[in-house]
Amino acid sequence: MAARDNGRFKEATRLLEKAQGLPAWRDMTQRATECAARKILSHYPSSSQHELSDFYWDHYQYAQCVGQVEETHGSAVTPSSDATHAQIQALSQATKLKPDWALAYNDMGLRFGYWHERGKLQEAVALLSHAVALDPASGIYATNLAMAYQHVGHLAKAAQFSRKAAALLPDNAQVQLQLGRALEDIEDHKGALGGYAAAHALDPSDHDALCAKIFLSHYLCAWKGWKANLETLQRVLRGPVLQRHGWGGACDQPFRLFSYSLPADVAPLLTAHVIAKEAAAILPQHILTHAKLALHTLPNGARQLNVAYMSSDFGSHTVSSLLGGLLRRHDRTRYTLTALELKTAGDIHQHKVRAGLSRTQLRDSFQHWVDLSDLDDASAAASIQTRRVHILVDLNGHSKGGRQGVLLRRPAPVSLTFLGYPATSGGSVDVIVTDRYAAPPELRANLYEGQLMMPNSYFVNDYRHRHPRPLAAARDDDAQVACGRQRCFTDAADAPHGGAVLANFGQVRWKEGW
Repeated sequence: MAARDNGRFKEATRLLEKAQGLPAWRDMTQRATECAARKILSHYPSSSQHELSDFYWDHYQYAQCVGQVEETHGSAVTPSSDATHAQIQALSQATKLKPDWALAYNDMGLRFGYWHERGKLQEAVALLSHAVALDPASGIYATNLAMAYQHVGHLAKAAQFSRKAAALLPDNAQVQLQLGRALEDIEDHKGALGGYAAAHALDPSDHDALCAKIFLSHYLCAWKGWKANLETLQRVLRGPVLQRHGWGGACDQPFRLFSYSLPADVAPLLTAHVIAKEAAAILPQHILTHAKLALHTLPNGARQLNVAYMSSDFGSHTVSSLLGGLLRRHDRTRYTLTALELKTAGDIHQHKVRAGLSRTQLRDSFQHWVDLSDLDDASAAASIQTRRVHILVDLNGHSKGGRQGVLLRRPAPVSLTFLGYPATSGGSVDVIVTDRYAAPPELRANLYEGQLMMPNSYFVNDYRHRHPRPLAAARDDDAQVACGRQRCFTDAADAPHGGAVLANFGQVRWKEGW
């Protein structure tokens, strides 16, 4: 320690002793004092090789300290970018002194929000890959790398490393939970259910493992014990889930609650809670402000509104198939239409949505097409604001691929939620487009935004364009019942009670062994 400045080292020692002597109720001051000491220690140059054995720890401990103080002083949801940057810098210095230190590479890579803000999520993958290469026997590092692959949308790789981690740490509940998520992403539903069940069995207090298990069981039509599951789900959602301030997992997904027979206020309460947590993570200076936007004036003197539709489902998706007719009915002398494209989570799903003719046809309905896929929420909101959008229509809501963080930054003077999610946003937009059937008077108290009530149904469709009239008449020919050119069923007796069956085959799953 001789190479270190004696006076400053004594000051660091004094601060550490002070921190250790503070009472428990002074925890915030204790952490801040310790952090000041760690900062002093981490800034000493090292003059001899023998000092490295303890010197790299100074950098690591300072990085940990910054995170603890930030968590105590600031939001319980996420540390500020400045604090995370300080952590990354300290950890980077540690790896320069000890290049084979897997723990430091792991801790740098885990800052997914930091790398995403800078458009460098691949850097997180590289750092965590290096940690796994240095310590291939670590199931924790493999799990973290799997999560990084999920963030960049490489779902097959995420599943590969999740399986590796689960083999290394079969008794770790969080590793099993991550395995479930990764397998569900690649639509290995039976394997995912096994992961969720294992996670819940290992840690019955993990509410997200329980929610994920219940949700996927319902999705797979595994009805055994369903009534008890619903009672448990309601108790968990009303209790610990609505009381927690940190980010959750499966329990914080309002979209999954649509098909459950729960009291009408459960889903809106959860939605508002999720939005409140996300809003708390946004600094006030990052909320965009708007002067009154003038209408765009054309050379002929006509004035136009700039209306932007934002979605991750532009392509081979139900939303797109319904939307076409509405877009064609916009008066182009009065409206400029902009598509704001988001990314569907994961390379597998994105390929499905973006493939096919419907996407090409949809592009022709917009004057402007803007890809926001690779931008973080703050950058996407800023991009929308620069385009002087008057009305922003969110077509996702809380469905997969939605970006509530963009909406909460207020990138347009007026924001609406429409079509893709027929329930409250929880307060992220101004208005919901709905009708008296989707939002009857007795349930409107559960909506956290104003209502734009359609006279009949808010649910638009494009059936006249996709299926021009007249359709071929239904006929009964040798007991073959035909609907247009399709044979519906061979005999009316095949249907329950001898009548026709109206069904939605949007989700068909073969269930075996449950």
